[in-house]
Amino acid sequence: FSKLAAAFPQSVRQAILDARPADPTAAERAARLQQMEVTLPKGDHLKGHQVFRSTKAGCNACHRIAYDGGVIGPDLTRIGAIRSRRDLLEAIVAPSASYARGYEPVIVTLKRGGSRMGIARRDGDRLHLRDVTGKEEVYGQAAIKDITMAEVSIMPSGLDQNMSRQELADLVAFLESLK
Repeated sequence: FSKLAAAFPQSVRQAILDARPADPTAAERAARLQQMEVTLPKGDHLKGHQVFRSTKAGCNACHRIAYDGGVIGPDLTRIGAIRSRRDLLEAIVAPSASYARGYEPVIVTLKRGGSRMGIARRDGDRLHLRDVTGKEEVYGQAAIKDITMAEVSIMPSGLDQNMSRQELADLVAFLESLK
């Protein structure tokens, strides 16, 4: 988990590590999301854009909107048109609950020893693996011993705990506005 936190600015890293919750069951996660959804204050999408770009949340380090931001996670330019408020909240609060197609985390075990975690993309007989820092490594089939789905997202859980409830509401309002 510390490798995942390393991708975020220093000001956010320790908060992510400190806030890492125990892995809840699906029922506990659903109940928490339901509670959060009905009790979050009304969000301001303009302030949410500031939260998205802030070092506190660190969203734009991995996610792109139009031509601004990172390329590690999914492009969020039109996310409000395809995801509900609850989906957006779950993606922030419990990023390992589900993955956007093409952004499923994998663990690549190498024949020479060691393993790497990231988002994989095939290009012919080559595997491109982008890690949480955005660094991409390319492996030929001969170098790969095994590829398995990772149990956790490369997006760290607990990011919501690094924000106030109002900041979280503002962030969700901003993401909802992206249509």
